[in-house]
Amino acid sequence: MGIRIGRLGMNIREVQTIGLLGLVFGIATIFGTVLFLIILNGLSGGNESKHKRGRSESRRPSPKRFLWESLGLFSFVIVGIVAGMVLPFASLIPNEAGTWTLYCLLFFIGMQMMQSDMKFVSLLRDRRMLLLPLVTASGSICGGIVVSPLFHLSVGEAAALSAGFGWYSLSGVLISDLGNPLLGSAAFLVNLVRESLALFMIPLLGGLGLPHLAIGVGGATSMDVTLPLVETSCGAGYVPLSIAHGALLSLLVPFLVPFFWGFA
Repeated sequence: MGIRIGRLGMNIREVQTIGLLGLVFGIATIFGTVLFLIILNGLSGGNESKHKRGRSESRRPSPKRFLWESLGLFSFVIVGIVAGMVLPFASLIPNEAGTWTLYCLLFFIGMQMMQSDMKFVSLLRDRRMLLLPLVTASGSICGGIVVSPLFHLSVGEAAALSAGFGWYSLSGVLISDLGNPLLGSAAFLVNLVRESLALFMIPLLGGLGLPHLAIGVGGATSMDVTLPLVETSCGAGYVPLSIAHGALLSLLVPFLVPFFWGFA
């Protein structure tokens, strides 16, 4: 994706716009998720309970570690952009390379889901397991649509940018392959910002006795990257819900991003 962007020869203004778009949309998707989950909690009678954490401080992952991992992934995109701009052989790399890499990623994600012994049929029968990711998805997408006029984006473009739910390694490539590498790089940043914010918000929300909000802000990452934080901040009893939440959102991303892009 980085190499493809580098071939476009972006100017400084375009780079600034992408950075600002990623920051604003990342915050908006988090805010929309929190707002929708607060409304849901109010409608359900405020049944968020203060769960005993049973935390183990020695097992608590360091936010700095996750921050450095996010910065490392972002640096790969920057290196790719520079390579696409200055290296003569970069033009020889076919555009299909990113698509096939994406297929491999989806294949291994599917294997990971099966190895976790998740029984999707039984999960879908539980209304709570299904309702939380649906509200998270709705809040994220609506949050992006609300701020779309700031960047003169259509509703379809805004919804597609917001439908990555924190899965930056997929949503950015999808939008790039759909014909807009510039918005593809913005989608990468949107979801990178969301994950980075979630790493700091989950312990806070868990400590306030709001486990469903803590899981919701993690989006698709609640099944992997942010799962240890959910466990230590909210309690082991919320781990199955967190895994199901992230898995269902991850399954929605490859369908929702192209679907909404069709209305762009």
